[in-house]
Amino acid sequence: MPSLGETTTVTWNLQNRHPVSIYITSGDEIGPLLKNEEFKGGYVPHETVWDGKDSSGNYVPAGTYRFIVEPQDKYIKHKSVTEIYVVDDLTAGIGMLPNLEGNAYLIYGNLGSNQGVSSASLSITENGRSIADIYTADVAVVFFFAAVIWGLLGGFIMHNS
Repeated sequence: MPSLGETTTVTWNLQNRHPVSIYITSGDEIGPLLKNEEFKGGYVPHETVWDGKDSSGNYVPAGTYRFIVEPQDKYIKHKSVTEIYVVDDLTAGIGMLPNLEGNAYLIYGNLGSNQGVSSASLSITENGRSIADIYTADVAVVFFFAAVIWGLLGGFIMHNS
C-alpha cells in the first residue's frame, strides 16, 4: 500500500513463456506499464514496479487500483489481477477492524481535532464508484472512528473538513 510519491512492486509468474501486457486500472485504464513483452515461464518470479503515476506522468489520487498482467496470445482470458491501494495524507492512517458484529466494520484513523479535523465522513467505493451511503465519523481529540455496515467492504475514502 504505497503513499503518494512512493513506488510499489508487484511480483508475478507464468507457467509458460508468453508475451504479456501490464496495465493499471481503476475502472478506467490509468495506463500501460508495458505492452506485449515476452516473459519466460516455469514459474520464475517477475517483478514490475509502479511509481503511482498515470500515462501522462501525474500521480494518481488515493484509491483502489487494479494491476493487470494479461497474456497477449491465446491465453488472454487468463489474466492476473492484483489490487493496489494508494493512500494520501488523509488515508495513510486509516485502519479497519472487520466483522465486529456480522457485517459491521469499525473504520478508524489517526486524525482528530488536535490535527484540525472537525468532521469526517467515509464513502464506500468499488472500482472508483460510490456503492453505499456516506457515513459520518465521530471525531475525538487524536482520532476518528465510524461503524460501517457492509456485506463486502470495497475501498473507502475519507473526506474531512
